[in-house]
Amino acid sequence: MINPKAVGDVIVKRRRLNGMTQDELAQILNVTPQAVSKWEKGLALPDTSILPTLGFAISTSIDELLVSKAAPYNPQTDSLLFNLAIADFSFDHWEGASFIPNYSGLPQTLEPIEVDGRNSLLVHTSERPTCKRRGLVSKSAVTLEPYTVVELTFKPLGDIDGIIELWLYDRSSSNSIRVSARGGNYGEEREFISDITRFDSKCSRHVIRYNEWETFRIEIKPQTTVVSLLDADRVIIKSFYYDLLYADFIHKYHLVISQELGYPNDSNEWHMKAYIEKLQVWKINAN
Repeated sequence: MINPKAVGDVIVKRRRLNGMTQDELAQILNVTPQAVSKWEKGLALPDTSILPTLGFAISTSIDELLVSKAAPYNPQTDSLLFNLAIADFSFDHWEGASFIPNYSGLPQTLEPIEVDGRNSLLVHTSERPTCKRRGLVSKSAVTLEPYTVVELTFKPLGDIDGIIELWLYDRSSSNSIRVSARGGNYGEEREFISDITRFDSKCSRHVIRYNEWETFRIEIKPQTTVVSLLDADRVIIKSFYYDLLYADFIHKYHLVISQELGYPNDSNEWHMKAYIEKLQVWKINAN
């Protein structure tokens, strides 16, 4: 049985994290502020027809309201803006990401492969630590719009000192959103890092899970940007919230997948491996 008080607690917490008032949320949902107030007090439940829009507005989903899950791309209602088909990967639409800081070249291996029944891309670097980045960037840029979601699904392998990164990079301004899974000293200090130009970097330790599928999720709202790490069941492990007006930050961005190489202690050999299943960008209909 659904607990209205528990649902209300989630709504008020997420609304505040997204920097919205009850009036602003009510306007998005085309309901009265009094209705929002009743939900948050546990006196009533939202109508099921508005749950998808409510979920996205407060960076959650129908599932997350109940079991802390994030909604995937929905081809029935969402507009797909970009999709990386791993099984057919080629360099036709990609090039070296020479503009990102400390760039040193492309990963030495970009191999389509099937893992866990998923069509994936093996991203592999084998060299001595350089504290540099190897990466590739989409040749075409995507226009940043409100209510946009960007996701990269990956599986990091082993206790290593640099894993995988996802960037939204505006080449005209050098502004960027960077999300990174990183391990230090053979993975003893595993970190999930969110780094946005002009904002303080945020990180959470020991949340990255080696040898398991995980997803970076970036949600662009009119007034808020939310960066999250999801597990294989799309349960939200960690979220960071930024008071960021997208229109003043990035207009067109390139998608970058990179590896950040580090300095493992007493290492004679270096390896960095991860599988990538998909990279998707879509726009949610908030009307």
